[in-house]
Amino acid sequence: METTCPTPYLPPGCWDITKAAGSDATLAGLLATIAAAAIVLVLQAPKQSSFEQETRNTVLSVLASTFLSALLASFVIGLITGEMPSIRAEVLFNLASPALVVGVLQFLLSIGWLLTSHQAEAATLTIARWAFLLVNGLVVLYLALDWEDLLELKTRGAFPTPVYTGVGIVGALLIGTIAWAITTRLKRRFSSEAWMRQEAVRNAHRCAKSGLFFAAGSTLLFGIISDFSASTLQSGPDWVYYLGVISLMVLMGWFVCVSEMSWPPPPPAPPPPQENHAEATLDHKLSGEATPLPIEESITSSVKKRPIKKLANLGVPNSRNRKSEEEHSLNGPKEVRRGRSSSKKAHQIRKK
Repeated sequence: METTCPTPYLPPGCWDITKAAGSDATLAGLLATIAAAAIVLVLQAPKQSSFEQETRNTVLSVLASTFLSALLASFVIGLITGEMPSIRAEVLFNLASPALVVGVLQFLLSIGWLLTSHQAEAATLTIARWAFLLVNGLVVLYLALDWEDLLELKTRGAFPTPVYTGVGIVGALLIGTIAWAITTRLKRRFSSEAWMRQEAVRNAHRCAKSGLFFAAGSTLLFGIISDFSASTLQSGPDWVYYLGVISLMVLMGWFVCVSEMSWPPPPPAPPPPQENHAEATLDHKLSGEATPLPIEESITSSVKKRPIKKLANLGVPNSRNRKSEEEHSLNGPKEVRRGRSSSKKAHQIRKK
């Protein structure tokens, strides 16, 4: 037997969006708290290399946008818990939910950049990558089903309930397929890992800015639409709702593409370890092998150890030695005489 639900509720279980909004607000507040704690930990981490500095700035940008998006989402979704079950609450929830979705995707993106900055293994990065893609798909499906619930409330009785559900699933598949095709085609243009990393950093900053605009736009529209009553929203033209849902689909698909392009590539390979020459020399000495010296050390050691050639007089007459000895014997008395005469002159000058 089919359950008949009142007008503000959705069949078949008479879904009340105001009671479910409390759990979404709690999730958004918890996400904002985790993002704030992660920002503090990243700021306290020491700076080591240029690669880590670039990754650190990217992580901080994404985490800051996550914190503000989740904080605003927690605030506006928490306001829905005070609403009466009506189409007004459904419209307000569809305006506030993109801020929470953007915060979740940015949080997962920041986790990927943190793993890359800590030189995580390829298996860990692959698991994080697949988790990011899985959440992307679930988020798009979640939003598409919310949008079809809104259309079902507005055009009640126009189509059977399975038609609205099928339209929501097809819309989610359409967004996912287009986003996957665009990102795959764009990534094929990257010819090197350095170029891919540079583009990922640029898209990550663009994703952070887009998240802030999404959260600010959702909060602004929430405040504007909250001034209208439920009867006014129910009597509005259908094409306004269709146009609004299509616009949300396009914007969310664009954000999914940007977040996918922002996923960090694998970290660069670490440089090969430099061999310690002192330890290698000690090992060679212990093993008894000869250790070749560097060029500079071999030159200096050869210069220092070069023997001074002396002319040995082993009974063979040497003309140079004999000549130098004669000059020394002749010049010696002259130098002594000069020294005595100069000392006499100095003594006479002192007496005067």
